[in-house]
Amino acid sequence: MRVLGWDCGAWLAWCLLDCARSRPVYMSSGTIEVGAQRERRKGTKIRMIREVDDEAIDRMRLAVVAVLREQAPDLVAVERVQDVHPTGRHEARTGQATGTAIATGLVLASGVAWALFCLTRERSIPCVTYEEADWRKALGCAPAPKGMSEDAWIGRVIPGRIDGWPGPRTTGITSHVRDAAGVAEYAAIKVRGGGRW
Repeated sequence: MRVLGWDCGAWLAWCLLDCARSRPVYMSSGTIEVGAQRERRKGTKIRMIREVDDEAIDRMRLAVVAVLREQAPDLVAVERVQDVHPTGRHEARTGQATGTAIATGLVLASGVAWALFCLTRERSIPCVTYEEADWRKALGCAPAPKGMSEDAWIGRVIPGRIDGWPGPRTTGITSHVRDAAGVAEYAAIKVRGGGRW
């Protein structure tokens, strides 16, 4: 069973796993940028804002369809977005207050997740969605041990669960790809346990 996991956001990451055995095997992965960072000037200040227009949505749609066609998954798993994590650095770079950044991130990620779900189902490929907290807890990624961030802990757990996971210096293996692998493995576990497609 080939399961394609997606992590949604400004960087749309995917990871394909072969889940025919009890331990999944890494097959391939990649990222698609949603929209683009653009400079905005306000007086003497320059801010970077992510712009997602109709052209950007079309590019994303074409890229997603290409991944679905090339990777030929049996099942697609999409992470439902419940939270985003802007930092102080984000606020300084964009000029957005943290609350605005969270709202903007949730809207973008939720829209991307919905588009993925629709594009997948239109092609008669089974698609399921799961919350981040559910797959992280089920795979032992949350909570993190005391003194370690959840992100750092996931960076240790996921590579240890998947055979053939690329080395730490492999280009393109981001935290987003790792999260896509997590949701893909969780979907395989649920299906093997009798869950619905």
